[in-house]
Amino acid sequence: MRAGTGEAVAGKRARHAEPKHVAIIMDGNGRWAQARGKPRLFGHHAGAHRVRE
Repeated sequence: MRAGTGEAVAGKRARHAEPKHVAIIMDGNGRWAQARGKPRLFGHHAGAHRVRE
């Protein structure tokens, strides 16, 4: 990264209140289900449902 670019990017972000993109990392849903004696797919479905709520 070139010197000074960090300040320019930080200033640009401050002007935009809402992000254009959001990423959700869904990690652990399969392990959560297995710990409860359910198939991993059950955890994936439960995680997707929770994100939509």
